[in-house]
Amino acid sequence: MLRAYLMLLVGTTIFANKAKNYVDLTYLKYFIYLDRVDNYSWGTAALAFLYRELSNVVVPECKYVAGYMTLLQ
Repeated sequence: MLRAYLMLLVGTTIFANKAKNYVDLTYLKYFIYLDRVDNYSWGTAALAFLYRELSNVVVPECKYVAGYMTLLQ
C-alpha cells in the first residue's frame, strides 16, 4: 500500500506528465527497497525532469508544461 501511495505521489506531483493521467513505471524500481528511498536525490531528479520539460516547451506545437512547477517558482 505504501509503494502505491509513493508511486502516486511521485507520478502525479514531482514527475507528472502533461495530462497527469498515468505514472511512468520507470520509477517503480526505486520503491522496491523502501529503506533506501530517503537516500535518493529526488530534488536533483525533479529539477532535471523539469529542465527537460521546459526545453520541450519551445516547440511551437506544445501548449502545456509538465513537471513540478513549484520548483520553478
